[in-house]
Amino acid sequence: MKLQMNQPRKICFLAVLLSSLSLTAQQSFPAKGEVFRDDVLPSVFITLNADSLDALLDPSNIYSDYHYQATFVFDNGTVRDTLTHVGFRLRGNTSRKASKKSFKVSFNEYMDGQDYYGLEKMNLNGEHNDPSISRSKLCFDLLRYMEVPASRANHVRLYINGNYFGLYANVEHIDEEFTQSRFGSKGNLYKCFYGANLAYRGAAAGNYKLSYYELKKPLGSTDYQDLATFIDVLNNTADNKFECALENVFNVNSYLKCVAMDVLTGNWDGPNYNMNNFYLYHNPRTNLFEYIPYDLDNTLGIDFVGRDWSDRDVYTWSKGNTGRPLFDKIIARPRYRAKFTAILRNTMDEYFNPATMNPKIDSFRGLIKDAALEDEYRTYDYGYTDLDFNNAFSFFSRDHVDYGIKDYIAKRVTACYNQLDVVTNTGPIPYWYTHEIDYVNDSVTFLLNSKGDFPMRAAEVMYNWDAQSAIWADTLRPTAEDNTYSLTLHWPSGFNTLAFLFRMTDSAGVTSQLPSCDMYTIQKRRYDLPFYINELKADNEEGITDEEGKAEDWIELYYDGDGFVNSGLLFLTDDLQKPRKYPLSLGTVAAKSFHLIWADDDEDDGPLHANFKLGKAGDEVALFDAQGELIDWVQYDEQTTDISWGRSTDGGEAWQFFQEPTPRASNTGITRVFMPSTNEIGLYPNPTSGTVSLQNAIGITEVHVYNLAGMLVAKKKVQDYKIDLSSYPTGVYILKLVGVQQSHIKRVLRIY
Repeated sequence: MKLQMNQPRKICFLAVLLSSLSLTAQQSFPAKGEVFRDDVLPSVFITLNADSLDALLDPSNIYSDYHYQATFVFDNGTVRDTLTHVGFRLRGNTSRKASKKSFKVSFNEYMDGQDYYGLEKMNLNGEHNDPSISRSKLCFDLLRYMEVPASRANHVRLYINGNYFGLYANVEHIDEEFTQSRFGSKGNLYKCFYGANLAYRGAAAGNYKLSYYELKKPLGSTDYQDLATFIDVLNNTADNKFECALENVFNVNSYLKCVAMDVLTGNWDGPNYNMNNFYLYHNPRTNLFEYIPYDLDNTLGIDFVGRDWSDRDVYTWSKGNTGRPLFDKIIARPRYRAKFTAILRNTMDEYFNPATMNPKIDSFRGLIKDAALEDEYRTYDYGYTDLDFNNAFSFFSRDHVDYGIKDYIAKRVTACYNQLDVVTNTGPIPYWYTHEIDYVNDSVTFLLNSKGDFPMRAAEVMYNWDAQSAIWADTLRPTAEDNTYSLTLHWPSGFNTLAFLFRMTDSAGVTSQLPSCDMYTIQKRRYDLPFYINELKADNEEGITDEEGKAEDWIELYYDGDGFVNSGLLFLTDDLQKPRKYPLSLGTVAAKSFHLIWADDDEDDGPLHANFKLGKAGDEVALFDAQGELIDWVQYDEQTTDISWGRSTDGGEAWQFFQEPTPRASNTGITRVFMPSTNEIGLYPNPTSGTVSLQNAIGITEVHVYNLAGMLVAKKKVQDYKIDLSSYPTGVYILKLVGVQQSHIKRVLRIY
């Protein structure tokens, strides 16, 4: 159906990952899998050198993050797996001082690319504050019911060097694997610690490079600027524009569900009261920040600040007069308050109530009881007895624990029902939506889910192409999943952007809209396209030959996607200032596929011959998309004849030399590695947060620092073979090292 509008709507630009993977309604909520099964109680066995264990547990080392090399065994009765060369260390904050420690297993610490069921890390939490060892797990289960993209969790028995260390909560680590599985993307992920109140500190990105906004694996030019923009919108937008502006930078719906979890479970240790324990993830698919809670042990009746959390008002949850703009400004909006009220009521009606929770709690206690009672470490910090463990699930009050879990839930639910506003029909509440662009079939598929007191009975998407004045409307169709509707649109040839919004109607005919105003926009372009420069050979004499029988230099690209995709137009270059140097079209490519491009500066030889050569003495190679977005980039140093330079594992971070190159084939598992006998200058650490040291740099006296635009940022004298870069903004820089013989060597640094 086509509608006419006199003026085109203002649209906000959101980037999206393009893929041809099949789309399912639950793509943001992966299955528990073998690692997080909670119908059994798995065991984890850690074995490491006895001296290493002594050092790990030495009180003088409790704040060390050093990973001791260990062997990991996981056994849940169905699978039993062994991984060697894993990292094992302490984790946590105040828990490091506890007698019952918490631990982190890093599967990829000593073996690049090693993971376990897609996990690079495993968090084993001692839960020493909680006599039931269960509160965190129950809260993560609640978030899963509420369809919040949060950590999966279960319990495990932990054994170290054959000794039983107790019952532990196994809570999924939040990293780029987590964001990829929940949001289909890898963007800037900020871990927010105590002090992260989201107060405005100015427009500059550098103002937010604070210890309590820790950016994980910076991704380039958007580092901290996206956070600065979000905080600016949150704090400084006029009231009459607030909702529109906020929904263009933040997923408000998901946040309201997280706040509902906070106020129901009494989670005072999150940002809304204690400005602590949350992540902010900037999703490049939608250009929205996602709120992700973590560390949920101080809940369900645990208190360290002298308040009774069972009856605190749900609408004044934040710490009064101390500046909590995220909660205070959102809950002050009548429409958001009404959504929040409906989410609370729906959650209590369906899940968070004694009739539903008590049987779950009883079953859960039965599963872990024997393992808990055998846990001597559980008794060390607060002297918890076996009776304390049993009572902690029902009626309990001691030290910082004001209530048993069942007792707290009963009191909290009664108080919340009495505090809720009268529910008014503001239309269906969208819980989540997803969209996928399929390049092979030139289509985009939407999925929309709604819950609440007034569920969706019909939905439509309003849209236009390339900001034209014509607005179209198509009806979404119900799927097999309750409250979920779907629509697939054909993407017309020649159009690059699609602006859209959803309108939902309940059985009473009351409508609601997502977003509240303006439109979302997706573009037919790639962000986070999983293409990698995987291997290159810059001096090919006796290796593979091209169609003309000539041994030319080559570059191998690797596509790490999981399904067929039309790659569209890509660009290769040996000069970052010329991103469109060599246009490359690979057409439709298969999952996990390898593609060879000859770097011979001879395009007449065929479609896969670049218009540049590789420099044996050192050079750079970059891959860009059609819109000029950098997909991948590698800078290398002097190469050796017939030795290739490639990633140790396909698409991995570490690089190495290969005595036997692997063009059009996997690098993973190749052990014959060539080590050049040169005294080449090295830089470490790289990445760095400040000072970088030079290796083999005799005669180097000066460094010229350039940014990616080719501008000279500074000239610095080298003292003690160290260069101080701590004052530079986050980013990637080129260092030109100047010595007695004017030898120029470029290096890449990322400051975080």
